[in-house]
Amino acid sequence: MTTEPHDTTALARQTRPSDAETPAIRPDPTPTRLPLASLLALAVTCFVTLLSETLPAGLLLQMSDDLGISTSTAGQTVTVFAVGCLVGAIPLTSLTASLPRRAVVVGMLLGFVVVNTATALAPSLPVLLATRFLAGLGAGMTWALIPSYARRLSPPHLAGRAIALTALGSTLALAVGVPAGTALGEVVGWRWTFGVLSVVALGLVAWVRLGTADVPGTPRSGSGGIPAALRVPGVRAIIVTTAAVIVAHNLLYTYVAPYLVDVGLGESLGQSLLVFGAGSIVGAILVGIFGDSHLRQLAVGGTAALVASLMLLGTVREPVVLLVTVAVWGAVFGSIAPVLQTASARAAGASADAAQSVVVTVWNLAIALGGAVGGVGLAVAGAGALPLLSLPLAIVSLVIVVGGRRYAFPPGRGTSSPA
Repeated sequence: MTTEPHDTTALARQTRPSDAETPAIRPDPTPTRLPLASLLALAVTCFVTLLSETLPAGLLLQMSDDLGISTSTAGQTVTVFAVGCLVGAIPLTSLTASLPRRAVVVGMLLGFVVVNTATALAPSLPVLLATRFLAGLGAGMTWALIPSYARRLSPPHLAGRAIALTALGSTLALAVGVPAGTALGEVVGWRWTFGVLSVVALGLVAWVRLGTADVPGTPRSGSGGIPAALRVPGVRAIIVTTAAVIVAHNLLYTYVAPYLVDVGLGESLGQSLLVFGAGSIVGAILVGIFGDSHLRQLAVGGTAALVASLMLLGTVREPVVLLVTVAVWGAVFGSIAPVLQTASARAAGASADAAQSVVVTVWNLAIALGGAVGGVGLAVAGAGALPLLSLPLAIVSLVIVVGGRRYAFPPGRGTSSPA
């Protein structure tokens, strides 16, 4: 028995939903170009976050005079912020994993508005330390969230550029934000400076809420959390590389002022730090240009440059050579964060946020450890010996990166889907 064609068509018309009932077929949501407005908002978020952490470094004298405390005690405002990052990165990232990413960023920024305002109004040291700790909690979540968010907003072939663009906000906070904040503090005082930072964060809330595209969170059952992230091939190598590089860097950078004095650059301290900051910006830009197609080369070149820089800083005393080396060291510092963040996101895939939270925790532990070990080295061997004390860890990072060709730092363009 045969079926007439018109009968089949009629049956299809009867069983097919009407056009009014059928949801419109939406085009592929994968973007084809960088969402610059969204990424710039996230970059400014990184700028505000890091400036919230580092701004007291330029305001310590004012803070200590106003509160009647020693400068070293005022410096603990930076320490408790870092402790907040350590405490908050993993649990807060896990707790908010299933929430829409934009809502989490907005909530974090509102938290900065509150705690930075409370910092500006703090009547005593205990209150000041409490507000700084709370700010650190939010910052730890920010550093874990932003790289993955930027990556998911962007085309897969431009994910590294997106991460580098947001990381440029952190670099600018160090190179420009801290000096500008210090200058503002000299004019209006440290309290009003934090107040201005609160106003900037409040404006950023509106920018992110109205001008940044949203992406959904990760279902709790979909990512597997920290254990799943650590089981992904390559992730542990990236985390160990992070620890080695950041301890090596901060062992020297924490005491860069006495080091520069020791090697004869004390009279050009400001110039040397400016050269370092300029190098950092160049490094971040290089990752933005080449990070997607040449991530492995940047990782190998960056760690190799760190090894070479530390060798020269530890052995050379010619001012011009030292300044050039400081610029290269700055470029390594400016590039290493987006390189490691991009590598971590590529390797971890669906567990990218969890992997980033571990990277953030290890990063802050490494900062603290670098400062502690560097303090011992400063007392025992002097500031001029600090680069050579850092050198073995830099060599370890280079060995891991070179050996991570298969999973951690593979050649070619990243192809994993956004997490």
